[in-house]
Amino acid sequence: MSGSGYGKTVIDGVIQYLSPSGITCGDPTQAGGCERRWYYKYVLGLKEPFTGSQRIGVDAHTQIEKYLESGEDCMGQIARSARQFFPPLEAGMLLEHRIGKDDLKVAGIRVVGHIDLVLFEKNHVEVLDWKTTKSIKMWAKRSQDLIKTVQMALYAKWAQSFLGFDAVRISHVYMQTQGRPQADKRSVILSAEKIEKRWEEIEARARILSDIAKETDILKVPANRNACSDFKGCPRRNICPITTKDKWPALFAGLRETPKKTNGLSIIDELKARKTK
Repeated sequence: MSGSGYGKTVIDGVIQYLSPSGITCGDPTQAGGCERRWYYKYVLGLKEPFTGSQRIGVDAHTQIEKYLESGEDCMGQIARSARQFFPPLEAGMLLEHRIGKDDLKVAGIRVVGHIDLVLFEKNHVEVLDWKTTKSIKMWAKRSQDLIKTVQMALYAKWAQSFLGFDAVRISHVYMQTQGRPQADKRSVILSAEKIEKRWEEIEARARILSDIAKETDILKVPANRNACSDFKGCPRRNICPITTKDKWPALFAGLRETPKKTNGLSIIDELKARKTK
């Protein structure tokens, strides 16, 4: 799986880099997280569909970035609803900051990604991410739960280790996409100790993914049943062998009409050959 010019995530069983979304995908403690889904996406390279909700989020991000960069207001209602949380245009900030090649490593693996907004305060730095959601009441995280996300924990570690700040504020600004346009901010300041404790958990997850990347038998990659229906359902439900019992009907569903038409390919080879366009 390629990502934003970084190339393939896994080459010959070795992880080349990890992103916040990539680690989240392979972490069963996160919503939608499943090690087998991660294997399909990053080891076998099966692309996942780009959803309408994701498009709405990208559009809002782009509009806010353009406004903060130039002052030009081309924002739609969703992006404009968060205007009360925008920093002054003259404030010291980094927009869509790309984490550098040698800025941060997790379990020895390069971390890549873009931080929506970095703000510099007197005694701390703030890393902020713009979020779109159908319902703030239903889906916005509590301030104290932001550190539980992989994304914000990674950003906090980057700010602590690369920028040299002990105290890091992590923030989500949520913009509601259904009903009346509105926005809300969730934010918390983290100590160095809290960041380090969470970082140890993320490093442990990265080491697990490193082992999974070397696996050649998908049945040996753990599957998280609880994630099968998250976010309207895992895109690999039609081919994922959740249990040994499901192995053959699941693997062959949508791949070939009968097991006879193998053409000498293994299941893994055929999955690789039939990547989603």
